Amino acid sequence: SFFIGLSSGLAWLAHAAVTPVVMISGFTHPTNEFETPYRVFNTHVCNSCWHDIRHPFEHSNFLFCPRHKDTPRQFECTRHISSGHVIAAIEEAISHICIEADVTART
Repeated sequence: SFFIGLSSGLAWLAHAAVTPVVMISGFTHPTNEFETPYRVFNTHVCNSCWHDIRHPFEHSNFLFCPRHKDTPRQFECTRHISSGHVIAAIEEAISHICIEADVTART
């Protein structure tokens, strides 16, 4: 009934198929993707380096973390998204889907 994933082509395909998307992302800014009420993003740590023009994205570097490379803060944009954050977004998506299904069944 919904898609859970990262900011990727699969998320865009789900969105294009009018499927609710729970999007987990830290290194891209929410304005980079389509609007989803189920976005999991932590604003309290470093984030959105994909959009930082001071650090062009290195597509071949799978360990890309330009602001905090080789420090304890490396990848904090992802590490500080907890399973609790993701579960809460999933529960919200399920709740909305169930409400929509109930409204549809009544009409």
